[in-house]
This record gives sequence, C-alpha cells and structure tokens, in this order.
Amino acid sequence: LEFFIHNNFRRASEMFGDAIERHRALSGRAGFELDTVSMFWCWTLYYQGLIGDLARRIPAMAEAAVRAGNRYTAVTLRCAFPIAWLARLEPDAIEAELDAALASWATPDGSYQLQHMLALCSRIDLALYRGRPEQVTARIPGELQAVRRAMLDRAPMQGVLVRTSLARHALACAAAAPAGSSERRAALGSARRHVRAYRRMPVPLAKHSAIMFDGVVAELEGNPDGAVRAYRACLPGFESCDVHLFANAVRALLGARIGGDEGKGLATGARAWLRGEGVRDP
Repeated sequence: LEFFIHNNFRRASEMFGDAIERHRALSGRAGFELDTVSMFWCWTLYYQGLIGDLARRIPAMAEAAVRAGNRYTAVTLRCAFPIAWLARLEPDAIEAELDAALASWATPDGSYQLQHMLALCSRIDLALYRGRPEQVTARIPGELQAVRRAMLDRAPMQGVLVRTSLARHALACAAAAPAGSSERRAALGSARRHVRAYRRMPVPLAKHSAIMFDGVVAELEGNPDGAVRAYRACLPGFESCDVHLFANAVRALLGARIGGDEGKGLATGARAWLRGEGVRDP
C-alpha cells in the first residue's frame, strides 16, 4: 500500500527491505516472490533518487540472475533502470543490451509484455540523455498501442512510468524545436495530452508530477511566472513522498529560472545531490 497507493517511497523501501530479510531468514532461498519484491524495492530507491545505490545493486542483481539461470529477473533488470546502467555503460551499449535481453525473451505468439514496456521507457531515457529525442519518436506510437492492448499501463505505478516517459519525450521534442514553430506547438500539445492522462491516475505521484510538467510547458511557452508557480507548487508534494529524484530536478529548474541567492542555493543543492550520488557529469 505504501508503494502502490500512498507513494510513500521511503517507508515502502524500509518495509520491502524488512520483508526481504525476513523471507531469506525463513526460507533461505530465492524465488519469484523474492525477485519481484526486490524489483519493487529498487523502484523505491529510484524515486528517492538513490542513484548510487541503484548503480551498485542493479548490475549485481542482474548478473546474479544470469548466473542462476533466472531469465525473468535478468531480462527485467536489463530492460529497466537505465539511470543505473549509465554508471558503467555508454548509451549505445545499454541499447544493445536492451535488444539482446528482448531477443532472449521472445514468446511463440510474439506477445507484448512488461519487459517490452520497460525497454521502451529506457529507450526514451537514453534518447533524452543523448540529447536526441527524435531518435525514438517513430517507435512510440506502435509500442504505445501494444502497451494499451496488453493493459500494461492499467496498474497505476506502471502507468506513471509510461506517462512520465512520454511527457518528458514530448517536452524534449518541444525544447529542441524553434520557439513559435509548428513543431514546438505539436510537441507541446502531445505533452498536454499525456499530462491530462496523468491527472486521472489515482496516486499522489501523478498529481505532483502533472504540476511539474505544467511548469515545463509554461516555460517552453514563454511564461516564466507560470513556470515558477508550478515548480514551487509541486515541490512540497514530492518532498512529502520522498521523491527526491524529481524534487532535485525541479530545484535545478527553479534555481535557473529565479536566479539570485535563492536560485543559486537551489542549483547548488541539486548539483551537490548529483555529485553525492556519483553522477559522472552533473
């Protein structure tokens, strides 16, 4: 409940960690249940912005799963968490890993599964990391249809992941287009549609994230005051859920927008967080 409904990620992380230790103490072995809970635990670390911890855990868990012949865990982890894999691999190498993982996961009926959805979100992250969002644009419509047919976005936290990725992609495309161009207007329209879908999701993280995206839309539309209002409005919600990954990104945006001593302090704090998590180029 703390993870899926209330989005209290620090509390959920503590409870998942305790459950994992209890399971190991009682059974002494791994299994599907433990693997699944461990991956949920990793998502709590992700939203808390514990990038350094993720960068250590995810590759080690994936490699252990490969050694144990556990394809479910190995493939799922190789398809998710690009923010962790970037600590040791370049984007092209991560994308090659995505292709190899999905090739090993193919089913006779060619069904679209959770691992494919995670890989799509990872490809979007990698395109944005490269600064070339258009690289993944052509892939999105067909895969989004497959996601919906498979109902993979019905679970709220999976829907949040998908919509976050799509909204960020649309906003990145808008930022790359010339101000006032038809391309920017189209991309912002796409972003607004994703944010409207976001607001219908019954979890706190969606509500706070929608306000954050309102701020980015306002900024790209040349409305700095609206952007500042939205950034300030979403921060308390992110902090209440311990979503420091997003909160620090908002602090960096807000700091750049308002300037002055307050802005400098916000930007410095965001950079310090990135350095503390071992990010190579904050």
